Amino acid sequence: MKGSDIIINIYTDGSFANGNYAWAFVAYKKGIEFYRDFGLGKNEEAKSMRQVAGELNAVIQAYKWAKDNGYKNINIFYDYVGVEAWVSGGWKANNKFTKMYAEYLRKPFLSGELKFFKVSSHSGNVGNERADFMCKMAFKERECYNLD
Repeated sequence: MKGSDIIINIYTDGSFANGNYAWAFVAYKKGIEFYRDFGLGKNEEAKSMRQVAGELNAVIQAYKWAKDNGYKNINIFYDYVGVEAWVSGGWKANNKFTKMYAEYLRKPFLSGELKFFKVSSHSGNVGNERADFMCKMAFKERECYNLD
């Protein structure tokens, strides 16, 4: 069953290496991984935010994918506190990227459609470790295809 009222848990992560940022997310339904995606950031200006650009991009990509597939109960698991803090208003969004991020996700967050859950990084959490691995795959894919 695609979408509907099923709760999906999505683990997100971002990374930075060699002047590029990467993003990844892994979606679980009823405890089973059923979708994943990853990529390299394309915004040259956002690179100044290093891995934070990847963290935010991962959440945006995950949310867009979930909405495009009809999901209405989306749990985002993250390891960087800014992921939730900018959306909830706990942190002030001070640049155009954090402002855009917060504005894009604030309404679904306030409606309860989108919920955030903090997890510890590199602590053995399977979803978080999988998202971290997928970020590394984004960099490896770049090397394999010599995209520089």
